[in-house]
Order: sequence, then C-alpha cells, then structure tokens
Amino acid sequence: MNFELITPAASLPLTLAETKQHLRVDFSDDDALIETLIGAAADAVEQMINRVLINSTYAHYFPMFPSTDSELELQAGVSSITSVQYLDADGALQTLDPATYELGKGTVNCLRLANSQSWPTTLTHPEAVTVTVVAGFGADRHSVPDSVKAAMKLLISHWYENRESTVIGTISGELPMAVHLLLSKHKVAYI
Repeated sequence: MNFELITPAASLPLTLAETKQHLRVDFSDDDALIETLIGAAADAVEQMINRVLINSTYAHYFPMFPSTDSELELQAGVSSITSVQYLDADGALQTLDPATYELGKGTVNCLRLANSQSWPTTLTHPEAVTVTVVAGFGADRHSVPDSVKAAMKLLISHWYENRESTVIGTISGELPMAVHLLLSKHKVAYI
C-alpha cells in the first residue's frame, strides 16, 4: 500500500497539563521533554495498533482501478473518502463522482464500487489513481479512546523515569504488559 500524509492531526491525544499531572510533575523545567515524549508516545501507539489516533488526511496511490468485483485496500481507521481522482486514458486528471464508489468498513477499509457502477479506464501510470481519505478516531483528543490515552501515559511515565536505553544496577524487564493489554482491542492486523 502506497500512501502519504497530506494534512497531519491538528493536536496530540494528550495535553501537557494532563501528562504532567499523571507524572506528578509540578515544575516547568521538563515541559519541552514531556511534550516530545507525548509526540513519541503517539507515534509509538500508532505503530503498535496500525491506526491513526486523531483525524489526518492521507493520499493513497494505485496504478489502476481494480476489477469490478475487487476493491482497493486503504489504511485502517478511515472515516471518510474525500475524493477519488484518476488520470484518464489521455492523461487528464479527472475526479470520480462520489456516487460511483463507497467506503467499505470492516477488518480492512477499502474503496469499492457502488451498485450498478463501473470504474473508468485509466492511463498506465504507477500513480494513476489517487484516493484521498480522512483517518483517525475523530477530530480531536476527546475522540481518542481512554484505553489508548492510558497506554500513552504508561509509555511516557516509563520513558520519563528511564531516560537511557540501559539501566545499570536494576532488574531489567519488558515494557509493562498493561500497555499491550490496553491497546489490544484497537490493534488492526493487516492481512
């Protein structure tokens, strides 16, 4: 799947204030560090669950439309399709009528034909079809499930307390199981 971020999320899932409260930090010396950890935790969680947390716009590129009975696989967590554009047989950029297609939701999101519709012919090109989508749990941090936020807080706490890759003189261990447990119901596995 070939896609790129067009418009990133407008905010992060956690605020500095709520993260500092969780860390029990009441001074501002570490604010820049904590903000960095919030962003890093959001990135790590997105990788762990294969989903975007807060709505962002992505463009997916395909060499052609699928056959009539097939679909184009999109990233997980797509809430809407903004547009479908393609290079026609003459190389001119066209926008497909939204009545032609629909968003398929399930284990994997997909673009598929609506009933009684057919795909247009495209130019032979590696990026002949561009599907622009919005993906994420919702428009802001309030849309992100509490279990995801709790997992982020655990990661941030771990990183804040253990700032080196190796800690000498203590018993080593894996990332707390709670993080994986909190995220397990939100994880999407690609087939």
